Amino acid sequence: MNILPKRPLRVADRLWVLMSNYYMPTTFGIRGRYTTTYRSGTYVETGTPGTGFYARTTSSHQYSYYLKRQNRNLAPNYLRLLTGTQFSFSHEIARATVALRMSDDPVRAQILESYINVLNMAKEVERCERIIRAIKDKSHFHRHHLTKYQTSVLTSYKSRVASLAHDVRQVQLYVPNFCSKEEYEAFRDVTVAFSHAAGSHRIWSAGNYGMFKLVFFDMGIFNYIQSDYMTPVMRDEAGVSYYLFPRFVIRARRATDFDIVPLSGLTFTYREVPYDKVSSMLDHGTTRRHHRHHSVHADYDSFGSGLFVDDQGGAVHELSAEENVHVRILGELTIPELNLRFYTQGHAEMRKFVETVSEYKKAHVG
Repeated sequence: MNILPKRPLRVADRLWVLMSNYYMPTTFGIRGRYTTTYRSGTYVETGTPGTGFYARTTSSHQYSYYLKRQNRNLAPNYLRLLTGTQFSFSHEIARATVALRMSDDPVRAQILESYINVLNMAKEVERCERIIRAIKDKSHFHRHHLTKYQTSVLTSYKSRVASLAHDVRQVQLYVPNFCSKEEYEAFRDVTVAFSHAAGSHRIWSAGNYGMFKLVFFDMGIFNYIQSDYMTPVMRDEAGVSYYLFPRFVIRARRATDFDIVPLSGLTFTYREVPYDKVSSMLDHGTTRRHHRHHSVHADYDSFGSGLFVDDQGGAVHELSAEENVHVRILGELTIPELNLRFYTQGHAEMRKFVETVSEYKKAHVG
């Protein structure tokens, strides 16, 4: 158990440093294969190394709060250090090893095996990064510059990090290896459509207790699995993440606890619903205490969903100008096999995403 935030460490024959005992998140194994024009934002690690997402630029205050919470979890915390609850590579490798031993799915086993291999390399890189930080900190005691010997030691550790960053590609899983070239190239349209749908100002996940929780969709990465187009990730109200790949969806409760669900067995359906129909159940994520007026039109129940919404095509009925009726609608995405139901303000983008997924499945997955 660590008691002090730093400990003395001999990093070379004539060089001692004070190295931090805090876990230091890195982007090792994260970037490196992207060939598209998609501009990724700041990478945010969630839970374990190799799993996270790329923060979007948005005016949503709730998304900003979400990013702050995630970054706060990564910040050095003395209580977590003292109690041994901060992230540990050794503990994560042990958990992944147990999960691999119990796995009976070949794809899941392949993902876990790759994850363990990269974690062993990431463990060394993270230690090197803390040593590099400690050597740089010594410059504050030498008028803001290092001696030649200190600089040479620093360079050697940086070279080791660069060498591991090059070697890690040999043990990482690469998405095109899971599918044909045609499937992989066609799946790019799915990722582009998803990135537009993820930019909606509000997305809610329908829970089991009648309330819809505000959630966020992003482009991310899972267990260091590399893809040129990055990976769409959905989140439900329980915090479970769903990563979309060309042939399957990974339902991940954590990095070592996940299921492989074939994309061919999933149904993506879309329709549009009146906002007032579900407004009383929506969690707007506000941190202020105030009263909200939820008006639900009784006519929706008496006339059925066909009043403004076409259940078959998911399109709002055309109304004449003389009727002067304005209907606020939400897009509804359902994946019944995963027990998922989402509502979004970006209904046009969500409809396009579902259409793109359906076309991709029809042409390549079945």
